[in-house]
Amino acid sequence: MTYPNSNWYGILHVVNTNTNFVVENIDYNIQKGGQPFYANTNVNTLTFKGKNNFKAGTSNGGYDGEFAQGFTSINFAEDSQTTIYHDAYNELAFLYAGGSQTVTVGKNAIVDITTNKPYLSYDGNFTLKVLEKGQFKYKAISGNNSSTTSKAVLFKALGTITMEFAKDAIGRFTTEKDGFSGESPTINATSPNYILFDSPSGKSALNGATLKFSRKDTDGYAYPIKYFSSGFKELSPNVTGNKNVVASDISNGESVVYARAPKITGMSADPMVGTDLSQIRVQINQWTPENLVNISKVSYKLGTKRLYSGTDITAAAAQTSITNAFPSQGLWAQKDIWATNNIATDSIYQFENLSAQTYYLYTKLEGACVPGYTLSSLWIEQIVEVPSYIEVTLPDVLEFRTPKAGKIVKEQHLTNYSAINHGNVPVNLALKTLTIKSNSSPVVSLVSNCQGKKQVHLKLVAEHPSGNDNRILDPLLAGTITGQPIALTPYWDNDREATLYLKGEHSVSVLDGGPHQINYNLAFSISQAS
Repeated sequence: MTYPNSNWYGILHVVNTNTNFVVENIDYNIQKGGQPFYANTNVNTLTFKGKNNFKAGTSNGGYDGEFAQGFTSINFAEDSQTTIYHDAYNELAFLYAGGSQTVTVGKNAIVDITTNKPYLSYDGNFTLKVLEKGQFKYKAISGNNSSTTSKAVLFKALGTITMEFAKDAIGRFTTEKDGFSGESPTINATSPNYILFDSPSGKSALNGATLKFSRKDTDGYAYPIKYFSSGFKELSPNVTGNKNVVASDISNGESVVYARAPKITGMSADPMVGTDLSQIRVQINQWTPENLVNISKVSYKLGTKRLYSGTDITAAAAQTSITNAFPSQGLWAQKDIWATNNIATDSIYQFENLSAQTYYLYTKLEGACVPGYTLSSLWIEQIVEVPSYIEVTLPDVLEFRTPKAGKIVKEQHLTNYSAINHGNVPVNLALKTLTIKSNSSPVVSLVSNCQGKKQVHLKLVAEHPSGNDNRILDPLLAGTITGQPIALTPYWDNDREATLYLKGEHSVSVLDGGPHQINYNLAFSISQAS
C-alpha cells in the first residue's frame, strides 16, 4: 500500500533504551516522510526478518531524514531479503546512530540499498559484518530530493569504518555520483566471493578513500585485485596479506574488485597408447564456483619439461613463466577451449601423436565470476607419463618372378611390400638370419656374386618415402646376417614405413629345367631406437 505522507517517526518512534524491534515481511511505500525508524536514544536494536521492501521519500522536503536513527545494532536475519530505496530530502546520512554502530547481514541474507545520501553512516565507529553467503549491495544516487548539490559519496563523516566479509559473502558499492571518499574502510576478508566498488557513470570509483584490504584466510584460493581503466587490468594476482588501494593505483579506474578466482578442484589426464595411438586425454572434472557461468575458457599447455623454476607453482613468477612459455623453453603444445554448454564435457581434449616420455600438463580456467569481470584460476600442474608402445607390421612374403637369367628388380615383385611402425617410438628393424626352407630348389645356390650357372645373388632394399636413410643389405646369405638396421620413425611421421623389395641377379636359364622355386626365411629383430 502507498501512503502519500508520513512524519519523522515513520513506522517506529522509540524513546527508551535497549529496545529490540523486529520487522518482518513489510512492504513500506511512503511518498513524503522518508525515515521509517527513529529512536532518540542510542542503545537499541533493529532486526529485519523475512522479505521486506522499503520505498521512502519521492516528494521534495518534509520529515524525511535518515533511513534509521538511534539504533546501535541493525541486523538482517539469516535468509532474509531486504530492499531499500531511500531518496530523502533532509539530513546527510543513510544511517545515524549517535555512537558506534554495527550492521550485520546474516547467513544467506540479501540487502540491497539505494540512497541519495552522501554518507553511508554519519557518526561513531561503524562496523559492517556480512556473514557466510550474505550479500550487501549499496548504491549512491543523485535522486530527486537532495538538500545539497554535492556529488560527494563518503563512507563516514566521523569515526572509523570496518567491513568484515565471511565465506562466500558478496559486497558491492556503487556510486552514480563522484567516487568514494571520506574515511577509508578497513576491509577484513575471510574467503568472500567478491567485494566490488564501481562507478557506472564513467567516473573514478575512488575519489580519496583508501580501500584497506586485509586477507584473513588461507583457503588455498587466489584472490586477485582487478580494475577497469580503458580495459581490464590486474593490480595484484593474489593478495596474501594486507593491500591498500587508492585511485592512482587503478589509474582512476571506474571499478575495482577483490575477488576469489575460480579454482580447478578435479582434473584428469590419462595417457592412452595402442595401434597408431599415443595421446593424453585431458578433462576438468570439478571446479569452483560450481555455478560458474557458461562461456568459460579452458587453457591447456603441455610441456616436455617443467615450465617454471622453483617449488611453488602458485608464486607470481611461476604463473607468469607458464603463461609466457615458448617452445624453446619446453612448451610442446597448447590449446584454448571455450566451454559454452558444460565445462566438464566441453573441456575434453586429446593431445595426440605423443612420443613416449614424461609430460607436464598445465591447466587454467577463466570465467565470469563477478559482474563485468572475467577471473582466472591459477595454473595447476600434472605430470603424465606416456609409456612406450612398439608394434611393427611386416609382410608375410617378398615374392618375385623372373622368366630368364639376368637382373632381379623391384618391378618383378607381385605387389608392394612394406614394413610399418604403428608405435609411438622410433624402432630399428634388424635382419638377423636367413635360412633356406625345405621346399626351396636344391639346384639353385645362394651366392654373394653370380659366377656360374644356377646361382642367385640377392640383396634386401628398404626405401623410405622421404628418400632418406635408405638401406641395402648385401649380400643375403644363409646364416647370421650383419648390417645396419632399417630405421622406422613413430607412426605419425612419413618415414614410419619402408618399402621392402629384393634386387640382384641370377643365372638360372630355361635350359636348366624348371621352373625353379627358391624359398628363404628371413628373421628380424625389432628394438626401440635410442
